[in-house]
Amino acid sequence: MARLSNLFSNYGHTISTQGATKECVTSTYAPEWVDTYFAHGFDRIDPVFRFAAHNRRRTAAAALTPDEMQSPLFEAAAEYGADSNIMITDYIGGSTMVLGGVNPELSNRNLSEAVQACKSLHRRVLMDRLHSLSDKQVDLLELVEMGWRDAEISFELGVSPSAIAQRKRAICNALGVTSFSVAAQIYSADKWAGLICDC
Repeated sequence: MARLSNLFSNYGHTISTQGATKECVTSTYAPEWVDTYFAHGFDRIDPVFRFAAHNRRRTAAAALTPDEMQSPLFEAAAEYGADSNIMITDYIGGSTMVLGGVNPELSNRNLSEAVQACKSLHRRVLMDRLHSLSDKQVDLLELVEMGWRDAEISFELGVSPSAIAQRKRAICNALGVTSFSVAAQIYSADKWAGLICDC
């Protein structure tokens, strides 16, 4: 699979769980650009976020047209190195990644490698967030992965069922997903990634 750095001369991404508001977005773009973007209301006119909203809950990619790139938004973005002609959106369990990249050679016909690289990056970012979980949260994920039901987990950990529900919500918030089953899948994928060989 191609790496994003091989496909784009420049790229960046944002990840959100509840829409494109400054409070709900984490970004690899410069903080000054993110501040400018929302302060000038670019979020209301940005074709990239319109594209992401239109393709909600699915993966999609497109090349921007020259007309879409002729706007104050793209002029301002260029000052911060945040301009792009390719947009890709990927959805995993309530987490939406929007990636923008620069490659004048790519078109709507040959974006499949870029889409796969974006999907891989999104999974990797979510897996990296596992390191922020507490030991108690990891213990819960481990028991869920072993197939234990909430009542069994509650008994084993000596906490109430509502405490288990609270931990599940906290795990989802930490990972930036809205589905606990997706959080558990992310944990399993990360746990087993280094143990599965290509024999």
